[in-house]
Amino acid sequence: MNSINNPVKMIRKEYIGKYIIYGFKNAKRLDILNSNIIKEIIEKDIRRISINNKITPVINLQGIKFIDSHGFRVFLGLIRISDIYNRPLYLSNISAEVNELIHLLKLEEVFNKRTIILPFNRTAA
Repeated sequence: MNSINNPVKMIRKEYIGKYIIYGFKNAKRLDILNSNIIKEIIEKDIRRISINNKITPVINLQGIKFIDSHGFRVFLGLIRISDIYNRPLYLSNISAEVNELIHLLKLEEVFNKRTIILPFNRTAA
């Protein structure tokens, strides 16, 4: 089974400095087929790292060209969880296509304040 069919294998975590970077190997879409497992993994980490205020989670969207409504609900849920635990949660490397979806769904205010440019530009491996 390849990583496209197995969401757990699709997710890559990498610790770089004060960041834990979540990347998506061989994925172009975040949708109902893979976003629940993404939520489970990242939410579990947010709860765990809330004890260590020095770690900041970043979801690297490099390579992602489409997010469906379920995927956006997952991101909104992760933002809500990070707010409960008083943790920042950032998105990086948002493609023009995903940025257009954010605009169409009128989520700019939510996601623009959550967007950062990382001091590096690579996919978590």
